[in-house]
Amino acid sequence: MRRTTIVLFTLILAQSATAQISHWQLGGSGLSWSENDTTRLFVDFATAPGAIQPTYFTLDETVFSHIDNWAFWRDPSDRIFDYLDGETPRMWKWNNGVPDPSENGSWLIDGDPLTYNPPMADLVEKESFTMDLAVAVPAVAFGFISPSEGFRVDGTPLETDFVPAFQVTASVAPEPPVLEGNVNPLSTLIADVDNNFTPQIRFDFNRQYLRFFRYRRIISILDEDAQAKISKITFSLIGTISEFQLFAQGIPQRSIYKTK
Repeated sequence: MRRTTIVLFTLILAQSATAQISHWQLGGSGLSWSENDTTRLFVDFATAPGAIQPTYFTLDETVFSHIDNWAFWRDPSDRIFDYLDGETPRMWKWNNGVPDPSENGSWLIDGDPLTYNPPMADLVEKESFTMDLAVAVPAVAFGFISPSEGFRVDGTPLETDFVPAFQVTASVAPEPPVLEGNVNPLSTLIADVDNNFTPQIRFDFNRQYLRFFRYRRIISILDEDAQAKISKITFSLIGTISEFQLFAQGIPQRSIYKTK
């Protein structure tokens, strides 16, 4: 069996002002590329029929909408069949420093505001979700939204169920918090909010290539008040997330396509 691997790299060419950019593509006629691939990441099959090119990200769609081969598991140090670092996007949750498979991560990046994980009893400040895109993208904004319908057990509409305090960090490469498997923040701070009342969150920042994104729930005054009223260490956390959203402008550092 022969396997063909095509990696499309982002190239920056420093040339004279009179240099011209020529059009290029891979492929032509015959079978569709997308019918034969076994591994693909940020490859555009639609713009030029019969050919492939790197995905060009715009603000009209989230980066997550371009990924359909996520890997989900409880511990990033696990060895998963067919997982390849730098080729397979992955997502995992940690709770109180322990891998936690109790939530369906796919519901948080599927683009559907109706899917979500119901509020559950957790230890505040120890819950984190980490998303590894496998390759870096030219990110410009990160956020999350609440479900568009539904209610908490106390009657609170989920669409108004804001997360009162949280932190979002990112990095372009694997860092100790990822390699060592803990909930510590990554090196690039995107948001550190301790007093939020908005269910729709978005933070814009200067465009930069980033691969890892980590959301961490942190404790707020509202959490402390709720905890004091019920006199329990764990309680149903305030705030429900339906979707994480990442936006980028431009092309990824790499696009990958593999065939048998």
